[in-house]
Amino acid sequence: MPAELGEVTGRATAIDATKLKVGGQVFRLFGIVAPRASDFGAQDSYQALVRVLASRDTRCVPMARSWEGLPVARCFVGQGDVSRQLVAGGYARDCPRQSGSAYEPAERYQPPGPAAWTPLPGDC
Repeated sequence: MPAELGEVTGRATAIDATKLKVGGQVFRLFGIVAPRASDFGAQDSYQALVRVLASRDTRCVPMARSWEGLPVARCFVGQGDVSRQLVAGGYARDCPRQSGSAYEPAERYQPPGPAAWTPLPGDC
């Protein structure tokens, strides 16, 4: 990640199921895919992210840039990895090429959820 953007901590606002805003900066969550706005389950996945962020400080550590030019970051609420929590709840899927299969164990044991029907894009 280029040095222009470092770790950011503050109150976060969910933008959609995979994007959030912290300290005025928009981040894409590292290593996951979730239903897009027009997909089945998108609203449920978005609301899950809202609940995870729920009025607590979020720390985001930029890792790379997305195809959209957004910083891709590992984000944490307390010690909890936000991406892992969404995958474990069935609200997102592991993107193994990006995450190195970091969230695959959480996905394997996830309950059926809105992300179950979300196809992995070719870059995952």
